[in-house]
Amino acid sequence: AELDVPVLNALELTARHVGEHFAAEDPLAVLASTGTLEMKLFQRAMPRRTFVLPTADEQERVVMAAVYGPAGVKTVGVDADTLNRMREYVAELADRGALGVIAGCTEFSVLFADAELPV
Repeated sequence: AELDVPVLNALELTARHVGEHFAAEDPLAVLASTGTLEMKLFQRAMPRRTFVLPTADEQERVVMAAVYGPAGVKTVGVDADTLNRMREYVAELADRGALGVIAGCTEFSVLFADAELPV
């Protein structure tokens, strides 16, 4: 059946935005759920792009904790300590070469809404 409303594909829109604002060789970090990273959704949407990704330990200890932990976005909303830890982590990703960060889940969009980040 045909839809009378447009359906927006977040991965396609992200890939388009990245292509318009970053050079092809610019590495980007992805902050997303473990499942999203395991499925390589952003890597498949942008196959020529270099990504700076969390290690397995960082993914659990930092990224997933920022979403699901006791002070995570899903638990308490935007927490100052969680935001500061994620700012520090984004700086670490920038030190490893990331020139930008893709907020690969809505919780990071909420967390970073009014934040200044080092990339």
